[in-house]
Amino acid sequence: MTLDRQDVLIEWLLDQHGLGTPTSFRAGAWMAEENLLQALSLTGFVAESSALNTSLISEEWADFGTLYATQHNNVLWSWNAEHWDQIDATSQPYYPSATDAQAPGDLSVLQLPDNGALVDCLGTE
Repeated sequence: MTLDRQDVLIEWLLDQHGLGTPTSFRAGAWMAEENLLQALSLTGFVAESSALNTSLISEEWADFGTLYATQHNNVLWSWNAEHWDQIDATSQPYYPSATDAQAPGDLSVLQLPDNGALVDCLGTE
């Protein structure tokens, strides 16, 4: 989907469902690409938290991925491992680039890295 259609879609969805004016966002499955970050910036969002520390979930996803990968080519794991490969436990918030979601740049939406990878993805050992 092109950038101009994403920002129009976001504004329409918020309006149609009476969601007011939210200020933060996390893409489903951590899959925020540059066009989405640009659209969020254009529609007034101030924070986004899809940047993922994939090292924390690699073991869990590897176990899950054995069955899943044979059925679905494990697209979700591959996408996240490639697109967030620079995010780690010490990554700090940054304003991303319009051309590289992991690089600092000039977008007005602050990227808040998910350094902990959510508690539901972590083991207790």
